[in-house]
Amino acid sequence: MKKNSYPYLGSLIAGIVLIGCLSSVLAEDASVDALRDMENFGPMENLMFWKPREKLAGFRNIEILYPTRKIARGNKVYPLAVELMDLSGVQYQVEGKTFDTQGFIEHNRVAGLLIIKDGHIVMEQYSLGNTEGSRWISFSVTKSVVSMLMGAAVQDGFIKSLDDKVTDYVPLLK
Repeated sequence: MKKNSYPYLGSLIAGIVLIGCLSSVLAEDASVDALRDMENFGPMENLMFWKPREKLAGFRNIEILYPTRKIARGNKVYPLAVELMDLSGVQYQVEGKTFDTQGFIEHNRVAGLLIIKDGHIVMEQYSLGNTEGSRWISFSVTKSVVSMLMGAAVQDGFIKSLDDKVTDYVPLLK
């Protein structure tokens, strides 16, 4: 097995992080107090039916609603330098309407947007009451990151094939 410092990692995850950080919820004010008024909180499958205000409060406070556990980071951390870029001039069109970065965030009600390119954070912006310190349930972001790491592990020879069983590598799961 070869060791690799994953120099391509930043470029590889730029698109994944961009897509994964897009949590569409309506831009309504929500707080922990909103948790008290919600009828739909209960089994995890009810998340699909939460109202927009409930999503804002619930996604930011999931540890109040459901059992959670902290997963600590490892000892080896891949540092990300910050080299912010002005992306205000980036534009795209959908159905004849032109959007810029801020318009994208507002139109799609993005809770947080992190763009990483070549191992550098080039944009980091939060909205809907979130900040850098906000905790937010990750859902599909987790699947995207695991998928990316699986590809890196196959490329570097740590995993022989995507057809291998998980129990080949973690026998305790048998």
